[in-house]
Amino acid sequence: MVRPSGLILALVLLAPLLTGRAKADDGFKQTGVQGDCWIAGTPMQCASGWWIGSYFYYRVTTYWGGGSLQSRAAPGLSSASSVWTNAAGPQLFVGYGDTRTPYMNVYALEYPTYQPSDAAFKKALQDGAVAVAKNWKYVNGSYQQCYNPVNGDNACLVAFSEVYVSANVDAQCSGGIQQSTWQYVYAHEFGHTQGLDDHFSGNILMNSNWSQNYPCYQNTTAYGPTSTDLGTPVPSGASSCGAPRGIRCIFKWPN
Repeated sequence: MVRPSGLILALVLLAPLLTGRAKADDGFKQTGVQGDCWIAGTPMQCASGWWIGSYFYYRVTTYWGGGSLQSRAAPGLSSASSVWTNAAGPQLFVGYGDTRTPYMNVYALEYPTYQPSDAAFKKALQDGAVAVAKNWKYVNGSYQQCYNPVNGDNACLVAFSEVYVSANVDAQCSGGIQQSTWQYVYAHEFGHTQGLDDHFSGNILMNSNWSQNYPCYQNTTAYGPTSTDLGTPVPSGASSCGAPRGIRCIFKWPN
């Protein structure tokens, strides 16, 4: 999630979600379990349908609310897809019509026209979060959120993801949020769809703490994944990850 640091309500609300969770140079870990997608029985959060050594296609489908947000945010979304696709790793962000496999759907929605079903995420957007990402898993014949507010589990095989961006926050900025900032917002949330958690310092993509000028004024140059977000390549035969432990480590890339 990305948010202005001055929005204390959103920060307090999400504190239980953040407690004990990994940072950008690691993946969402399941409670009491250590490991990576490629170590049998010890998964970090990974994309359902992915297999070791393959490229993986994230099909992005957009749902706009019919207002003016689309004209400013859509170019940033496109750029965010490009920076992840062009970065080292197995991930390629493509349009909904792309038929290459293996793939996972990422639905990009505009709040408040479209609203999260989960009360915590909805409240975060109501309290001023710029964007939130939700990952879903398929269990026992139904879809469930990966995050479990009862026991804190948040690792799973992700069946699909939702990314919500706020038209309300955009309207609070004179002329709207800048395109480059929208690129950061979408690229950050796309990091969550791939299994990266928030980081709370440094000029890296998954840092979610910025000054009160954000998002109306730019205060980061990390508009795409950095070396920390990407992690180190994992050598063939490795039994553990080095540091930083980003996308390439989580998905063992190259294998």
